Amino acid sequence: MADYYEQSIHNYSGLSTETKPTAAAGNNVPNGSRWREVDTAKVYHYNEVAGTRN
Repeated sequence: MADYYEQSIHNYSGLSTETKPTAAAGNNVPNGSRWREVDTAKVYHYNEVAGTRN
């Protein structure tokens, strides 16, 4: 049986040249968290299953 727990979605922001928070980058990022690039206004959502931001 798998353990499930509730997490809060985090909102991050920074420049487009910065490393985005992902598990591969060594960060504990809750699924669905958002990254907003303040210089381009692009918004990414973290996909925990794929380990990427979309």
